[in-house]
Parts: sequence; C-alpha cells; structure tokens
Amino acid sequence: MRHRAGRAGFVVAAGVCVVVATPASAGVVRGVTIDCVGDAVVGRVRLQGAASAGVTRITLLGRTGGGRFTALARTSARMERGDTEVAYTFALRRHRGEYRVRAVAGDRARASEVVHDSTCQPPAEVPEAGTAAAVPLAMGAAGGAAWYLRRRRAGGRR
Repeated sequence: MRHRAGRAGFVVAAGVCVVVATPASAGVVRGVTIDCVGDAVVGRVRLQGAASAGVTRITLLGRTGGGRFTALARTSARMERGDTEVAYTFALRRHRGEYRVRAVAGDRARASEVVHDSTCQPPAEVPEAGTAAAVPLAMGAAGGAAWYLRRRRAGGRR
C-alpha cells in the first residue's frame, strides 16, 4: 500500500516540475509581417492572448530556386505580460532567392508571406561627385606646379 502512495506522489511531483519548467506562453501568433530594407529583413510578430510572460522564437528562412526553405538566422524575444507585438530585424549577409519568417509562441507557429530577393537588393551606389572630381583636379594642380617650377628655374638662369 505504501508503495502505491509513494509512486503516486512521485507522479504528482514530476507533473508539477514539468509545469514549472515549461515556459509560459506568450500568447498565440496571429500575424507575421515581413519587408526588405536594403540588406535587412524587418517585420513584426503580432500576438493575441498574451496574458502571461513568455518567449517568442523568430526564425529567418531562405531558399534559392525551387528548393526547400532553410534556416538562416534565429532570434528570440522575451514577452512581458500584456505585450501584443514584437519587432525583429535580420541582416542579410548573403542574398537568396526568397525569404520567409516563422514565429513560434508557446506551441503555436505561423509563417509570413514570401518576399523575393529583388526587393531586398541594396540600391546601386553612386560615387561621390566631390571625390570623383578631386582626383583629376589634384593631378592637374601637381602637373601645373611642376610646369611652373621648371619654367621659373629656366627663366632664372638667363
């Protein structure tokens, strides 16, 4: 009899430990937005029912061609009680064909729409006009100074 009571107590204690060790849900993911700004993917994760604190995990996925999406980067955000939105930013080190973000809060996950790399490409860099004009001007000034000094030396000997 004591053996059964001990086993039941162990099961109850294990259940309490699992409940305490399980992270609190940060609510249910209701929406994930994604956008490209130069060499970065940015967006927001919208939550509903964030009655308690928890952790929201956000993963950037990318693919080239028609292959499968693979994880490129991960981050997590600690949600406080009552938070309904969290912003994220991922820097793109190497460009892929398409991107998607997957957010997980508690046991619920949701993915964003797919964005194409053409919207993520940084704008073409235009060289500074001042720098481009300074090089020929400096070369002309150096050549003019050399010509002036040579002419002056030649005129001083006569």
